[in-house]
Formats: sequence, C-alpha cells, structure tokens
Amino acid sequence: MDIDQIYGFEKGWALKGNQKYSKKSGEIYNSLQEFVVSGEVEKENVPNMSIIKNWINAYSAEFKEQQRKKK
Repeated sequence: MDIDQIYGFEKGWALKGNQKYSKKSGEIYNSLQEFVVSGEVEKENVPNMSIIKNWINAYSAEFKEQQRKKK
C-alpha cells in the first residue's frame, strides 16, 4: 500500500509555501484591518501577513535566547 493512501495527505502538504499563516499573525493582521476600517491606521501602513509572521518569529527567537541565557 502507498504511504499517501495510508495517511491521506496531498503531495506537498508540508512544504512551507503551502502552509497557512499562524493564527497569531492572522489575528494581528485582522486587528490592524479593523484599525484601517475605523480610520485609526492608513491601509498603506499595514504590513502583509508574511512580514507580521517574520516579526513574530524574530521576537520569539530573541525571547528564547534571552530565556536560555537566564538559566
């Protein structure tokens, strides 16, 4: 039996380019869009989701490094 039949995943499902953005980045993006609707933020000042995800990843890496140094 083929492994694809056993697990039922489509080919390429695990490729980074095929994965959806994390819930956190989506939540931040949606919150920023609400500020755009209310007029508090200009649409051109809202970064795309990949930039937000990169910010989260950079913050997370820095936080983990600081925690490692405290031990």
